[in-house]
Amino acid sequence: MKKAVRGLTFKVGTAIVVAELLVLSLVGLVYVTSFSVEVDRRIETQVQLPGRLMNDGVLALDSIADESIMLELVGEELLRGMVVGLDHNVYYSLDSSDLGQNIADIEDVNGEMFSLGNASQIMRYTNDALECVSVLYALDKVTPRFFVYIVVGTSQSNLSKIQYTQMFVIGSIATFLVTSLIISYSFKSIILNRLVEIVTVVSKLQNGDVTARIENPQSSDELGFLQRQVNVMISELQKYQENMEVIVEERTVQLQALNEEITAFSYSVSHDLRSPLRSIDGFSKQLLEKYSDKIDAVGQDYLKRVRASAVRMGYLIDDILMLSQLSLTNLTTSKVDLSSIVRKIITQYKLDEPSRNVECIIGNNLIVEVDERLLTQVLENLLSNAWKFTSKNDSAIIEFGETERDGKRFFYLKDNGVGFDMKYKDQLFKPFHRLHKKEDFEGTGIGLAIVKRIISKHGGIVWVEGELLKGATFFFSLSEIGGPDQT
Repeated sequence: MKKAVRGLTFKVGTAIVVAELLVLSLVGLVYVTSFSVEVDRRIETQVQLPGRLMNDGVLALDSIADESIMLELVGEELLRGMVVGLDHNVYYSLDSSDLGQNIADIEDVNGEMFSLGNASQIMRYTNDALECVSVLYALDKVTPRFFVYIVVGTSQSNLSKIQYTQMFVIGSIATFLVTSLIISYSFKSIILNRLVEIVTVVSKLQNGDVTARIENPQSSDELGFLQRQVNVMISELQKYQENMEVIVEERTVQLQALNEEITAFSYSVSHDLRSPLRSIDGFSKQLLEKYSDKIDAVGQDYLKRVRASAVRMGYLIDDILMLSQLSLTNLTTSKVDLSSIVRKIITQYKLDEPSRNVECIIGNNLIVEVDERLLTQVLENLLSNAWKFTSKNDSAIIEFGETERDGKRFFYLKDNGVGFDMKYKDQLFKPFHRLHKKEDFEGTGIGLAIVKRIISKHGGIVWVEGELLKGATFFFSLSEIGGPDQT
């Protein structure tokens, strides 16, 4: 959990850093852009100033040749200044060598800029300079008479932009570092340390220490509320644990009493019920053997039915005893070959009924770690059903093997017997529930309940799929794995 807090700290810290960088970047972009625009506006104002003053009659045309005046108006980066007539000849110039020349003959002067059309002024930025051509009008302020051509350098302004940007970056970095340290310290003292307290207490709680508490959670903010709620939760858990210990002790006493009752019940069934059954069966047998000449055919049939019912009752008692005692049985597991057990059971069935034609398909080396005695009972019950319900099929097939579903191992027992309607599948594993008449197929109705109890005791599940007159397939697992819901 401490790793989770460190991860949270990293994420929050990263978010703060990203947010700071984003804000500083946006602010920097605005400030640097504003400064750059202001520098360009100042240069453009200066380069336009001589033309404006001349049009207003404040500045004489020949002032263009006075370097001191021009430097004062335009600035120290003045590179060129001249007054050009409509015929494109130079009348006044800062450089006397330009006088009388046509601008087409002067190097570095772009003659196209003097074709203003209806515009009164045009400016153009080059790599390191700004050129400006302004129209000088006659007294009527309509008729063009001359052009004023001013060129100023922009290297200093560009340098000032760079310097300003560098200063801002340095200041931003310093601001970023200082604010990050302040925020980190504040986050650690206000949030992180309190989260660590919560994590520490929860870790102790995970280790079973229900006495752990967060000391003095006085803050009224969300974390303070969370700390107080953690303390409340732990207090409730402590009370619950204390109550659970009492409940567990009571349940243990009740379970011991129930186990004793089951043991007493098993003894009673085993002795008190079997004795009358033996008497009923024994006396019925004596009547049939010694007094058959005095009892008519109907009476003898009645006695045979009594004996058969007594035998069936004996089987039912055996199954009930096994079902009731399964919860008290401890598992003794070992490596068991289910294939071998199935073969032995099938072999015995074939010896008992050699006239039956049953094709048996058994997968090889199906080895698992289980309680051999209990799994033998499971397989006997399932195989007994398969053998019984295929008895009316001249080409009976019984198949035992393993399959895989969603990467999990399952075993299955399949037959082509009478099958069943799937809408009754929930009844199959309940005690005393039968889907077929006992006159058609004998049985106690407890065998599959025993199967489910044993499989569950091994941490597995069992379910069945089938179709009427087309057989049934039982699936089961022997570990805590998922499968279809069989209720």
